[in-house]
Formats: sequence, structure tokens, C-alpha cells
Amino acid sequence: MSALAFADAAGEAAWRAAVARIMAKSSSGALPAFQTDDAIPIAPLYPKADPAPQPWRAANDCRIIARLDHPDPFAAKALATADLEGGANGLTISFEGAAAARGFGLRAQSAEDLNQALGGVRLDLISLRLEPTPGGVGGALQFAELIERRNHDPASIDVDFGFDPIGVFAARGGPPTNWKDQEAAVASACATLREHGFASPLMRADARPYHEAGATEAEELASVLATGVAYLRALASAGQLAKASTALSFVLVTEADVLTGIAKLRALRRLWALVEKSCDIPSAPLRLHAETSWRMLTRRDVYGNLLRGALGCAAAMIGGADSVSVSPFTAALGLPDEFARRLARNTGAILSDESYLTRVADPIAGSGAIEALTLALCEKAWDLFQRIETAGGFPKALASGFWQDAIALSRARRRQDFASRARALTGVSIFPDLAEIVPPVLSPSRRAAAAAARSARGALPCQRDAEPFERLRDKSDAWLAAHGARPRIFLARLDANAESGARRDLARSVFEAAGFETAGLETFADLKALTDACFASGALAACLCASEAAHTASGNGHEHVSGSRLEAAARELSAIGVRVVVASWPGEFEGALRRAGVEDFIFAGSDAVSFLRRIWNKKPRA
Repeated sequence: MSALAFADAAGEAAWRAAVARIMAKSSSGALPAFQTDDAIPIAPLYPKADPAPQPWRAANDCRIIARLDHPDPFAAKALATADLEGGANGLTISFEGAAAARGFGLRAQSAEDLNQALGGVRLDLISLRLEPTPGGVGGALQFAELIERRNHDPASIDVDFGFDPIGVFAARGGPPTNWKDQEAAVASACATLREHGFASPLMRADARPYHEAGATEAEELASVLATGVAYLRALASAGQLAKASTALSFVLVTEADVLTGIAKLRALRRLWALVEKSCDIPSAPLRLHAETSWRMLTRRDVYGNLLRGALGCAAAMIGGADSVSVSPFTAALGLPDEFARRLARNTGAILSDESYLTRVADPIAGSGAIEALTLALCEKAWDLFQRIETAGGFPKALASGFWQDAIALSRARRRQDFASRARALTGVSIFPDLAEIVPPVLSPSRRAAAAAARSARGALPCQRDAEPFERLRDKSDAWLAAHGARPRIFLARLDANAESGARRDLARSVFEAAGFETAGLETFADLKALTDACFASGALAACLCASEAAHTASGNGHEHVSGSRLEAAARELSAIGVRVVVASWPGEFEGALRRAGVEDFIFAGSDAVSFLRRIWNKKPRA
């Protein structure tokens, strides 16, 4: 009988009593505790919730949006045609220079270039999204000219123009600009497009710059709320507030954490309904697009990105996104080819058409866990949003650096979690494949300006979670190319106890995450045999692994490695010029071990990235 079935049959009290009896037999004797990045606790069991009225998408369909981002218009046309014929419902046109183009993007200098890239595409039958350049107006006007040339009714075109000057400033930084001037420029551009007859969204509250800088779920929600409110003020200044329900669109990011992603999308709809009520503007279902996370993608073992993308897509569909874009699994390597794009669009198609994830409006309504998480995210995000408003609104909060500083704290915590492997990246920080075959991409070379644009003062950084480990692997690849073999670490167990084996396995996993091969995995009882084998291996360093039973003393609730055997082994290895590290927390014996020649320590919970960087400070022996 499952836990939930037992709870229904016997009641929550009986379930908790049964769990307490089980946990009493464990070493901790307590229920495991989990929490989100916003410190929202996740309980092991929730009662059924009475579903509150939940704002939802206008239709039960969730459109699958493919990317049009190849620089060459003719090549872009071929890829876009394949995507639409293969099941995509729309296209995102990423212009060259747009942050979302990731260093690529369509090189369109005129409406004719845009016409070539969209040759044969019935623009009145699909959804379109523009990822404009930082100025934003040029691509929009090219698109407007194209619609006129093709004799389409602009009001019939489903297009999201994507003006987001606040997001551009957050991503690119630089000297604070006069927001009043920006506000007037945006309002003017919107008025021009309205005069052309377009009735679809013009401005976009985009969470991606904040998500990619390390924001938590609540910070991401607060960012788009504050952006949306700033654009409402711009519309009000231009006398266009009555059209706000059709003027704005929103973008949120989903990751492999499905439950949190579902709650985040549901929370935004609730929060924006509250904003509409507070501003006394007509309420309408907000236009919400979801994109699978860039920061969760890896350049190593990229097939794991297929699973991450599927989980993010599922969260978007169940959470109520109107449309979703799944990043191709090779996107971190370069410009994805047709095969990677096909897998990306098929991910959405299978989840929608075969798993029926969009057939029911709010399929998890009434789930105690989801309702509680949604409400908690609403409360956290609203509190952060009020802090931004107290700081003078979002443009001022960014210009002063207030919001960048808040996100920096979250980013530091997140990076530390990945560096210590408290959060694992399969195929990168754990279970790496040193012999992996890298799939092809159309082009690995991104425009250098894409990275430089985010280096100005005040710019929010954009970093994938895997990058610190990937840079270490790059060093190993360079060594392999130069010398024909990867650098080695010599792992030596000093006894046959299971604890020394566990420490050896932990150390092996850490070293392989940086591209080191491991040698000498056997147990060495004789120090002479140890030093001979280590020297013959040509290893960069030796990592000694010993059990607590044979070589530890206790204190302060931590494991401590005693000096005797380890000190002798360290002295012997140091004497022949081998660097020595120990796979354990040293505790009170650190001084003695360092005097014996131990340079460093690796253990569960330590900063693996910093440790591995120190190992690389001295080049391996050729």
C-alpha cells in the first residue's frame, strides 16, 4: 500500500505513527527535510486541498514553439520548414544580437531577408515570437513591412513583439539610463505598431535574464511582476492602460524540478490577477510562454539534456503555459542541427499528443503539495515585489544595483551547492564519461560580442550550472590532445575496510569530474609497494584513503583521520616528489598531516571545484 493510500485509509495520524516507527530504526531518527531555494519547506505528506479558483490559459492547448536562429536566411528557412512540418505550432525569430540567440541569430538587414527566412511559411496560421536586438524596433518594423507585403491582416497575426528594455538593461548593464526617455520610446513604438493594425502583445516581462543570473523561483516571479508593473505605468503615461490586457506577455523558465516549475507558473497567474485587480484594469488570461532552462544545460554528456528538457517541458504544460520552447540538447555546444531540433520539438509533441498533458485545465488542482507550494511562492514573490516597489520601482532597483545584489546572494548559494556536489549534475559532476562521443552541431562558434555584452557594470551574469566543472574537463582534453593520455591521480587504500572503499569511490568520482583518470585502485598494505606503484603511474598526485576504524579518533561529531599510518604514507610519497591529498575531513589531525606532506583534503560536502582547481595548479608530469 502506498503512503498516500495508507493515509486515506487510516488517517494522517496513523501514517505519521507508522513513519515514526520506521525512522526510529534509522541513524537519524527523523523525517528527511527538504526546502526550495526560497527556503520554502517541503513536507513529506499533505492533506487534500480545496482548489481555489485558478487563473488559467485561454485554451487547453499548449503550442510548441521552435527556434529560427540560423544566421543565414536560406538555411534558417530550411530548418524552420522542417520544424513546422514536423509538428511545431510556431516560431521564435531570434535576431542576431539578441541575448536569446546565444551568439547566433538570424542576420536580417531588411524585410526581404526576413521574407527569405520565412519563405513558404503561412504567417497567419502559426504563432510567432520575436527575440529582438537590444534596440528592438528594427526587427519589429521589418516584420510589420513583411506582413504588409504579404497582404495579411495585421490583426489576424499571432505575434509577440517582445519589447523588453528593462530586461535588456538587466542583462547588459552599463550606465543607468533615463527611464522616462525609455518609457516614452517604448510607448511610441507600441503606438506605431498599433497604428499598423497589430492587436497582439508588444511588451514582454521576461524572467530569463534573472533566472540565468541565479535567481530563485520567487525572485524570478518578483522580477517579471515588477517588469510588468513598470510597463503598465508606461502604458498609463501614454494613455493606453485600457489595452494592457493585450499589450503584455510573460516568459518564465522551467527546469528539471517539475513540481516547483508547475507551482511557479501557477503562482504567476495568481499574482498578475492580483496586480490587475489592484490597478483596476480589465482582467484577462495573461499570455505566458515557458522556455526550458539554459542554465541547466551541459556541454558534457549532452544526452542528459534530453531528460532535463522533457522534465522542464512537462512542468510548463502541466503548469499552464500557453506555449513552450524546448532547448535542443546540443544548444550548449553550438548551433543545433536538424536532428537536435527534431528531438526538441518531438519532446513537446509526445508530451502533448501522447501523454495528454494539456487535455485537462489545471490537472493538479486540489493537490495539497502543489497548492501549498503555489501559495508559498506567491507570498515570497509578493514580498520581494513590494521591496522592489519600495526601492522606487524596477528601473530604479536595477540602476542602483539593489536587485543585482539580492540575486548575487542566491547565485553564490547555488554555485556553492553545485561546487560541493550537494546538487549533482549527472554526466558532469557525477558519473562522467571520459570517453564520450560529442554529437555534431552546425557551428560551435558564437559571436564574441554576446559574452562581452554582459560584462558591463551592473550586468547580470549568465552562467550555466555545469560551467565550472566543464572548464576543468577542458583542461583534461587539452592535456589529452598534447600528450596522448589524460592526467592521472593515484588512489590508494591503506586498508580493506568498507569505509576506505567508500572514500576511494568518492575521491574517484570527484577526480573524474575534472577529467582525471584514476590508477592504483587496489589496497596497499606495504608502503614500499605503494610508493613504487605510485611513481610508476606517472600520476599528478596521490590520494590516500583510510577507514575510520583503522586510522581515526572522534570528536565534535565529525570524522577525523589519525596521523600514524597516513603520516608515514604521506612522508614516503612526498619524499619521492609526489603530491599527496587525503580523502577525508582532517579535523584535529590536519596540522600533523600537513607537516607530513599532505597538501589538501577532499570529503563529502567540501568544495570540489576549488579542490580540483588547486590540483591543476601544478601541471601533470608528461
